Amino acid sequence: MRSLLSVVLVLTLVDHSFLQQFSCTDGWVGHHSKCYFFSKTKQTFADASALCRAFNSKLAEPVTQDELNFLTSLVVMIGQSASYYIGVTDSFLEGQWVYSYARTLIRVRPHWLNGGPDNYHNEDCVEVVSSQSGQWSDVQCTTSLFYICEYDNDAEPLPIGRRGNE
Repeated sequence: MRSLLSVVLVLTLVDHSFLQQFSCTDGWVGHHSKCYFFSKTKQTFADASALCRAFNSKLAEPVTQDELNFLTSLVVMIGQSASYYIGVTDSFLEGQWVYSYARTLIRVRPHWLNGGPDNYHNEDCVEVVSSQSGQWSDVQCTTSLFYICEYDNDAEPLPIGRRGNE
């Protein structure tokens, strides 16, 4: 009986440590090994990026179609005609869309709104538009929008700040 109790205790501790390892900070949503924060306030692209870094994270950079589909479904579910910045920009070279933190070419197939991007008035940042089924639109980086931060539980923490809530 004592050995059975020991086994149950060990399994409980192992299971608990596994959950802690892959759980997200309060206010963040998990998907696979990543955690995401959907802001409740609007910021410019630069300010949103800085706030994400202050949380020891970065603007969300979907690198797989599964990850993009997950983020898109949450943006659509949140609704309320909200638009969210993600970490994609062509500000380094017009027409070449890269991840803003990694500065590598995007790996996912974007779902551009109405044949975009169109660079109307120097639009170098990307918004995910909830009222348009989560399609992407290029937008001026000075526009105040909601934003999505991400951090990866499997990776080393980003060098600046700490994770937390707004």
